[in-house]
Amino acid sequence: MIESIHGGYSVQGMEYTRQGRAGSFNTQPSDSTYSVDISDSGKLVSAFFSQMGVEYTPGQAISLQDLKNALENSKEDVSDTVNSLLLENDISPHPPIELTTDQKGVIRVKGKHPQKSEIEKLVNETPGLANDFRKTSALSSLVREADKYNEFAKAYEQDPYAAVAKYSHMFSRFQAQDKEFSMTFDGG
Repeated sequence: MIESIHGGYSVQGMEYTRQGRAGSFNTQPSDSTYSVDISDSGKLVSAFFSQMGVEYTPGQAISLQDLKNALENSKEDVSDTVNSLLLENDISPHPPIELTTDQKGVIRVKGKHPQKSEIEKLVNETPGLANDFRKTSALSSLVREADKYNEFAKAYEQDPYAAVAKYSHMFSRFQAQDKEFSMTFDGG
């Protein structure tokens, strides 16, 4: 027998565990509306793109072009900061300086440069610059992988089996980083 529902609905709080931490998601009825308490991790996720410099409208999709625009803005900001630092500290951008990060996220000068150690110390000790460089690197990786996905999606529309065979490396959990991020500064 099916019983009808009388009255109204009442949302109950629920407890959950995520990575060994207990937390809660509670809703409280307030007249005819409900409120939701969002966990700290949920708030971090919702702020991710704004912290990456991606302009977006909450609740709207973020396009690849939005990510590319944020990447270009981030590259310009980092480039302006580094070029100013070089000028202020009498460091010549000739030969050009190529910056990258090592496995620990420390900014390094790639290759040989006569002032390599001075440059590395300067960029790593300048407040915010190292994080801005890593943010630019992360956006670059995200855009590169999104472009790869778009290529795969187009190929998949034409021939799913051939696309999976051609792009099977995308499905490997252990794929190697095929291109490391770097920026070159030549004073321009």
